[in-house]
Amino acid sequence: MNVLQIMKSGGLHGRGIGRIGPYPLYMESFESLIENNEVSDEIMDALFHLFSRKRPDVLAINNQTLGHILEGDTRARSSYFTKKNMFENKTEVVGPFLEDGNHWTFFHCSIVDRAITYLNSLGETDEQYNKIAENWSTFAASKGYQGPWKRVLRKHSLQHDSISCGVFTAVFAEAILGGSGGYLTCSPIQEERERLGTLLFHSLDRSDICGICFHKVPRKNKASDANDNLNIRK
Repeated sequence: MNVLQIMKSGGLHGRGIGRIGPYPLYMESFESLIENNEVSDEIMDALFHLFSRKRPDVLAINNQTLGHILEGDTRARSSYFTKKNMFENKTEVVGPFLEDGNHWTFFHCSIVDRAITYLNSLGETDEQYNKIAENWSTFAASKGYQGPWKRVLRKHSLQHDSISCGVFTAVFAEAILGGSGGYLTCSPIQEERERLGTLLFHSLDRSDICGICFHKVPRKNKASDANDNLNIRK
């Protein structure tokens, strides 16, 4: 019995079951990962957050923000959209890039080495790599980090279906953030789906989820907390 089956047997259908960092996850989130589906946005963001959270020098950017950056959206360069000092005390940046709204790819840069790594499980093209490098360079310069930025080429296995790009992208992220060098490979897809699902499930923060009914427990507001601390009763 895999993690998804365990959750379903526990009656968790349609409920929030916890979070990874700022990203809440639901039964449908895990279904997108463990079943033969396209992996959802929140799963990708949660995995990248999980892979990087023991590395305080790594900034994991969520897929929506990274999409604006790598697509050259001028809003991404404004201080309203992203903080001016977002790279402070960071040596690396990483994130999942959803290309054309339907294909996950991997982005990583070393701020120290001014180096960019872009991995596409269908294979990279010079045209797309150059576009990403150009848009990243423009964005980084707006934050005070001038180039030039060099391209890093990494050999890797390729997907042979139409829906496993998210799994490949997550595996690439885990390997690179873990310091893996050389050829990047992906184990059989269903094995990776179940492994990543198990990893996420056992890493969930359930501090605001009832352990009996799995409904979200409302947190006390500050006024209530203050009253409790002062032993004030209404």
